[in-house]
Amino acid sequence: RSLGFILRPLGAFFFGAFADTRGIKKSLLISFMILGIATILMGLLPPFAAIGVSASYLNVVLRLMQGFALGGTYACSAVLSYQTSPAGKKGLYTAILQMSVPGGYLAALAMILVMKLVLGLDGFLNWGWRICFLIVILFVPVYLRLRHTAIDPQDEKKPVRNFDDYSEEFRSFFATRLEFKKFFCFVLPLIAGMGTIAYISNVWKLYFMQSILKIDSASVSFIIAVSSVLYMPFYPVLGHLTDRLNRSKYMICAVACALLFMYPLFWLLADWVEKNRGNIGNINVQTIVPIVLNTAISAVAILGYAPIIAFVCERVPRGIRCTLFAVSYNLGFGILSGIVHIVSGHYYEQNKWIFAGLVFMEAVGIVSFIFAVLMRPKLPTKTFL
Repeated sequence: RSLGFILRPLGAFFFGAFADTRGIKKSLLISFMILGIATILMGLLPPFAAIGVSASYLNVVLRLMQGFALGGTYACSAVLSYQTSPAGKKGLYTAILQMSVPGGYLAALAMILVMKLVLGLDGFLNWGWRICFLIVILFVPVYLRLRHTAIDPQDEKKPVRNFDDYSEEFRSFFATRLEFKKFFCFVLPLIAGMGTIAYISNVWKLYFMQSILKIDSASVSFIIAVSSVLYMPFYPVLGHLTDRLNRSKYMICAVACALLFMYPLFWLLADWVEKNRGNIGNINVQTIVPIVLNTAISAVAILGYAPIIAFVCERVPRGIRCTLFAVSYNLGFGILSGIVHIVSGHYYEQNKWIFAGLVFMEAVGIVSFIFAVLMRPKLPTKTFL
């Protein structure tokens, strides 16, 4: 997981710039192809017994390829979903795309369970795990269909731009003080704060449960799976809600709410685990407590995460939208959170304070949030379709 996050911001920026100069569809297809090739090759990777330490090196390279390509796939998909959704429903349609995070986790978990039931644990560990990677081959027809389908007619007709035209649009957009202030003093820090919240909910929560609270992986998988089913409906509901409200004011309230409730919810989870250490693996009435707490943690994060695509995309022009979305989203979710995760992990090893990572990441989120609120423009926000 950590290896993939190293190159994900770079991939997002590279493919975002490529999309703004060469077309979103072309950028999406290339990143999708690289992601698919890396995944298939992981399923064909020779075992350590056959090629020795080279297997480990190849695994690292393929994971880095996955992270690089995934950054572009997500950024391009996010912007494309915004540009092809109808006016007045962009929050709803882009929020549905955000459901791919818990949906993908549930699909992967279901596949692993089926493989273990069919092949047995030994069969799955020996060779069955490769099927989970090689099944990507089934998406080849989808890739070929996308190549010959006009997804966004306006993007299809956009001529290839050189770097001078691309950089000139940046200069013209940020030429006025108001546009500069809106993005760098409001949108960027607010999304950075939201990104740390999303990282806590999607990535650090698993690390917290498995590596810090020492909950066995089977119990963690069950808790996360059930809670994912419970909170997934919040995505379209909240996305649709923001289509009817002032999205800027909503995002400020959503980020504040998430930062306020995240620590108490994690504290309650840790307290429950400590008091029920011997009963975590038993599925009974008490199991509902960690499921509810996990659902609540994700739900407060979704408050701002569901409409994040629409919030960013409607504030930047079409010609540089992929680049600016990639930068703003990955600043919080990839770069800042990743650095803080590494630093706080070292701090935890030295001092054994289980909430170090959570507090450090929330601190980044709070600073970004306060800066965005204090520096936000007072004039009405112009939106771009």
